[in-house]
Amino acid sequence: MYENKKIAMFLLIFALIANMLPFNVVTASSTTEISDIPTEITPVETLFWENTMLISCDLGFSGRTVTCTGNIIGYSGSTISATLTLERRSGSSWVFVTSWSKTSSLPFLNFNETHTVSSAGTYRVVLSGIVTRNGRSERVSLISNEKSCN
Repeated sequence: MYENKKIAMFLLIFALIANMLPFNVVTASSTTEISDIPTEITPVETLFWENTMLISCDLGFSGRTVTCTGNIIGYSGSTISATLTLERRSGSSWVFVTSWSKTSSLPFLNFNETHTVSSAGTYRVVLSGIVTRNGRSERVSLISNEKSCN
């Protein structure tokens, strides 16, 4: 009987520790090719918010046309107000190019916007928002990976 309790306790502790590990771990086995391992991860944040379940943003180029995407998902009963801003690198700083703003009375808000940039360079998008639920508001923001166009 004592051995069964020890085994049960060990399994419980193992499950708790395994649950605390990051869920997006990339592992390499002897059959995994280096090319199979992602080299760029789209920024996504999911932890430590009271009202917000997920926030993500990205951008992609086709010639000089950039598609900017952003998503904020709140918990049930949330309302969301957000701005997605496109920026271009200028030396060591970032310069405003354009932005889009939206408000949603539903617990999710999506951006899928296009813009034609006037010059080659390195760009990023910044998604900033306020998620409100049960009278309590929280600010959330995320910066995408940088992408270049020629």
